[in-house]
This record gives sequence, C-alpha cells and structure tokens, in this order.
Amino acid sequence: KQWYQRRVAITAGAQYKTCNSYFYDDGYPCNKDNLCYYGCGSGGECWAQCNGMGAVAWDGPEGTCNTWYNFGGAMEYCTVKDSPSCSKDSECAAVSDNSCSYGCSIGGP
Repeated sequence: KQWYQRRVAITAGAQYKTCNSYFYDDGYPCNKDNLCYYGCGSGGECWAQCNGMGAVAWDGPEGTCNTWYNFGGAMEYCTVKDSPSCSKDSECAAVSDNSCSYGCSIGGP
C-alpha cells in the first residue's frame, strides 16, 4: 500500500493545491481550504464535494477532497448540514466546510 500511495502522490503532482481539475470546466466554486467544490443545487440546498469511494485511494490531508478521483466522470457530493436556502453558488460559501447531512451521492449536484 505504501508503494501505491507514493505512486499516487508522484503521478498526481499538485494534488494538494487545487480542486479536482477534472471538474474545472463545470464552473463550480472551489473551497481552497478543503479542496472541495461546492454550490447551490437545483433543489435550493447547498452541496459540497465529498469523499465516498474516492476516499479509498486518497492520501491527502484529512478533511480534504480527493483532487483526482471521479466515478465514470461523475463527482461525489452531498447536501451540507445547516444548509441555507439558496439560489446561487455564492450563498453557499459560508457552509462549504460543513459536513454532509447524509452520505455521498454519485452523479452531480
């Protein structure tokens, strides 16, 4: 396992400095503190990227999102605790560090 973790760190390069580049063009804001995307979902609740299956191979700092994993091109995300009603992504910045209200879902917010 140590070999695999070292290989991930080497091949991923800047994996601890920015949110997952795979989803960069989706236009979601990136929380620079925990490297997780976040935003306002279609149901008017705030969501954030989370580690479900991606946690298995993530060797980054605890509390940060996996910055290279995607599940068939889909993001893992959840509705965050204490989410306010929202209509735009910027209204979710204050709760983007909050934990999930439930487990991670796969797909997209």
